[in-house]
Amino acid sequence: MSLPFWNLGFQPPKNAEYTQEEIYHEFVSSAKGYHVCQKDANEFYNCRKKPLGKVVEPERCLNFATKVYECFQQVRKVHPECQMVYSELINCMANRNSNCSLKLNDYIECGTMIEMTEIDLKANLQSDNT
Repeated sequence: MSLPFWNLGFQPPKNAEYTQEEIYHEFVSSAKGYHVCQKDANEFYNCRKKPLGKVVEPERCLNFATKVYECFQQVRKVHPECQMVYSELINCMANRNSNCSLKLNDYIECGTMIEMTEIDLKANLQSDNT
């Protein structure tokens, strides 16, 4: 009986490739999430670096992980007040002929305070309900 031949160079067909706009959106969201969700991410990191949160009872960090996830999901939504700045940033990235870092900074600043306030309000409402 011979061993099966493994073709490690074979790449399966890509069923659902991302569009260029989706790639730009994810890039912009991750950059914004880095700033908006940094506090929650640090709390999750600090929980996971302790022995209890790392190995013994990782479920102790579930609340922190949930907060990070919810924060990033909130950041992925483009706030209506920031739609124009977001469109300018995506157009800049699509043109690829200019430096878009200033527009990225403008977009991050545009909704950061709005979104942080909304996230804090949501967290306060959840804590009041418990």
